[in-house]
Amino acid sequence: MVAELMNAVISTFLVVLIAIFPSSPVVFSIDPNLIVPAYSGVLVTLLLYFRDVISREPIMAIKGFKPAQLRYVTLASALTIVLGFLPRVQVERRIAVIAGIALAVLPAIAYGFKPLEGLRKTFEDEPTLVDALSVGVAQALAMLLGLPRGGTSALALEFAGYDAKRILRFSLQVAPAYLVVEIIRAGQCQLTPKWLGPLAFALSFFFAKFLLWMLFKLVERIGSRTFLALYGLVGAVLYLMGVVM
Repeated sequence: MVAELMNAVISTFLVVLIAIFPSSPVVFSIDPNLIVPAYSGVLVTLLLYFRDVISREPIMAIKGFKPAQLRYVTLASALTIVLGFLPRVQVERRIAVIAGIALAVLPAIAYGFKPLEGLRKTFEDEPTLVDALSVGVAQALAMLLGLPRGGTSALALEFAGYDAKRILRFSLQVAPAYLVVEIIRAGQCQLTPKWLGPLAFALSFFFAKFLLWMLFKLVERIGSRTFLALYGLVGAVLYLMGVVM
């Protein structure tokens, strides 16, 4: 029982890190049954963290307003869900690791390169329909090719000219759609003993909540390139851990 408990705790923490940082579960040997409760905990945490987008803004939309963030989250999420159910591409483990590490660190390396900035026609702080299209496609590609979701979405938002704070926020706002598809793809959770499911959910919920708090505090205090470098470094380390494990 102790071994099962420790395996569940470690696997849950890894799943949370993979969900929030630029990494992918394709190189880890994690019990598929833990994916559902662990991703569910992260999903609930993100929905609660960004509850203003899914509560206040829809009410504003009903009254005739069209908040930019609501349009962005709706379209990017819809694209992620629709495209995310296409057949996955089987990628060799070595290639997946190399590509994943490259995409994890690329946002920091390419920061300042803004080819899509000229297409943004709304307010500076608000995501556009172009952003929604690029991030939705980026998340779907990450899912289908086994690439890091955080890396692909960060790169798409970086090309639009956002700083690290907005990249982090806009990327995580649409992460729930990615998690929903992954949960559905994972199928029914059949953990033994049964209490491992609720435990994994609770651990992932509180750990994800702590990570979100830490990341948004950190992004306020350091430069954008430095933050993206640290963010990508965690993703790269996770990939290397997956190889070792």
